[in-house]
Amino acid sequence: MIKETTNPKHKGINTATQYWNDRAEIEGRLTVVRRGYDEIDMKDITNHWWSVLKPHLQNSGDVLEIGCGWGRWASRINSVSKSYTGIDVSEKLIALGDKESNIHLSQPGTIPMDDLSFDVVLTVSVLQHVSDEMVSKMAYEIDRVLRPGGKVLAIENIGESYRSASKYIELLGSVTEIKIVGSVRSKKKGMKIFLGTKHS
Repeated sequence: MIKETTNPKHKGINTATQYWNDRAEIEGRLTVVRRGYDEIDMKDITNHWWSVLKPHLQNSGDVLEIGCGWGRWASRINSVSKSYTGIDVSEKLIALGDKESNIHLSQPGTIPMDDLSFDVVLTVSVLQHVSDEMVSKMAYEIDRVLRPGGKVLAIENIGESYRSASKYIELLGSVTEIKIVGSVRSKKKGMKIFLGTKHS
């Protein structure tokens, strides 16, 4: 039986670590995809998403992924960029990854990296799980670690159960010039690809 956990968006940031640790204990690497998916589904989804991500990450310098889980994109991003670094709030998810993937434990709302360290910051289906206040906080952290001219790439669900696209632009646009550069369909959900450039 799947142990029920409460989405941290509805209970405050302090539950985020426990939420993802609980899921990782039960679901293992499948935690990073929808419940009910199997290993074949995850492989197919990962290949599909890479076809979406790769054009935006090709020759992209130093890349930071927020909410990377066990690092399913790590080796692929490493193959097209200068370097890959991942952060996640779940030590149990991180433990499921390869030790050479360069993944670090973080606290919710923080990026434990030096200022001006990265050329690209990536999030995939991460910001949709946290509050507006947390997204705004993360926007400032993203700005802090991005180098001048750096990019933020966010792919997030929109719709009735999620924020609107305009709300993402409002929250992330406080520190970056952000716009929608594409759309993706995922089952019954609509997803938008947001791309921003750090303010000079």
